[in-house]
Amino acid sequence: MIEKESSGPSGDTLDVCITFEWIGYDDDGNVSVHQYRADGGEWVDHGTKTSYTWCGYKEGDHTSRLGPKTTKDSLLNR
Repeated sequence: MIEKESSGPSGDTLDVCITFEWIGYDDDGNVSVHQYRADGGEWVDHGTKTSYTWCGYKEGDHTSRLGPKTTKDSLLNR
């Protein structure tokens, strides 16, 4: 799995919703599904979409992870 690019906010934000976008691909060209997770939660399948908008988060520190799940990548190491 190779995550080529990603974008989204870093640092403090006053936005009600934030959007993350990414480009991912696999060496064999077969990305089976894109996934994301927030604050260390479970990975969520996101189909072939390469952006995610997160709304309704509470004030405070948060982390998000996102990218492609490929035929060879279980995302367990991310």
